Amino acid sequence: MSEKQFNWLFPLDMLDNSPSRIDGYTKDLERQYRSKCVLFIFSLITELRCERSVMSTACVLFHRFYVFQSFSQHNRFIISATCVFLACKIEESYRSVKDIAHIYEVVRRKSPNFNPELVHSFFFLK
Repeated sequence: MSEKQFNWLFPLDMLDNSPSRIDGYTKDLERQYRSKCVLFIFSLITELRCERSVMSTACVLFHRFYVFQSFSQHNRFIISATCVFLACKIEESYRSVKDIAHIYEVVRRKSPNFNPELVHSFFFLK
C-alpha cells in the first residue's frame, strides 16, 4: 500500500477519479449510490438499536471503502452491512453476525417504505 492509502483525508482529484468513475459511473450516480447506502446504514443501525457513534463509524468505513473500490465490483448493500458489523466491533457495541444478517433481510424487504423523517429525528434528538 502506498503512503496515499493510509491518509484519511483525500484530495478532491482522487475523489473525482474514483474506481467507480473509471468504470463509467457518473458523479451523480455515484453520489446517489452513496446517499442511498448511508440511509440503508441508518436503517440497519436503527433496527439494531446501536449508538450514534456506530452510525458515524460505519459511514466513514463505507465511504473510505469506495474511494479505493468500484461500485461495479461489490454489492453496495452487503458492503453497507459489513461496515455496520465492523463499526459495531470498533465502537464496542457487540452485535452478532447473525443479528446483522437478520436485520439486513428485514430492512431490505421493507426499504421501499423507509421514512426519511427518521433520519432527521436521529440526528436532532436531544
